[in-house]
Amino acid sequence: ALAGLVVSQSYFYASRMMMIGRKSDMAGVPMWIPHGTVALGFGLILLLAVWALIRIALRQPEIGPESRS
Repeated sequence: ALAGLVVSQSYFYASRMMMIGRKSDMAGVPMWIPHGTVALGFGLILLLAVWALIRIALRQPEIGPESRS
C-alpha cells in the first residue's frame, strides 16, 4: 500500500516538473527525470510485492507423510 502511495505521488510530482519545464540549476537536467525514476522504482517494488502476495495466496498446502494412506 505504501509503495502504491509513493508511486502515485511521485508520478504526479514528476508530471508537474515536466509540465513547467523545470531544470536543475547546476547541470540543466530536466527534473522530471530523477523524480520519474523514483516513481519507476517504487512501481517495480509494488509489482514484486503483488507478485509475491499472489504466489503466497495460490500456494497449495503441502502433503506430509502423515496424511498419506
